Amino acid sequence: MISQRQFFMRCDLTQVTPSFVAFYFRSPEGQHRLLANASSSSVPSIARPVTYLRSIQLTIPAKPIMGVFEKLVQPLLLQFRRNLNETSTLAAMRDTLLPKLISGEVRVKDAKQSIQEATV
Repeated sequence: MISQRQFFMRCDLTQVTPSFVAFYFRSPEGQHRLLANASSSSVPSIARPVTYLRSIQLTIPAKPIMGVFEKLVQPLLLQFRRNLNETSTLAAMRDTLLPKLISGEVRVKDAKQSIQEATV
C-alpha cells in the first residue's frame, strides 16, 4: 500500500489572500511555474516537497488592489459553493425520483410529495 502525505501551506495574510494565490496558480503563468521543473519522469514539481512551492515567487498587488480583488471574487466564490450544493441536492432528488418514475411507483403529479419526503 502506498501512503500519501498531504501538505498544507498557509498564506501570510498580511501580504496576500488565499483566494489570490489559488487564482494565481490556476492562471497560465501559475500553471507554467508549477510545471516548470518537471522531472525527467514527467512528474511535475508539485509532487515534490512543499519547499519548492515556497520558492515560487509571484507578484503581489498593493493592499488596496488586493482588497478590490477580494470584494469582486468573494461573492463569486460564495455563489460557486451554493451552486455546488444545489447541484448535489438536485442530483440526489433525481437519483431518488427517477427509478420510481420509471417503475411507475410514483406519478409525476405525486413527485412533489416524494421530493418533500426525500429532503426531510
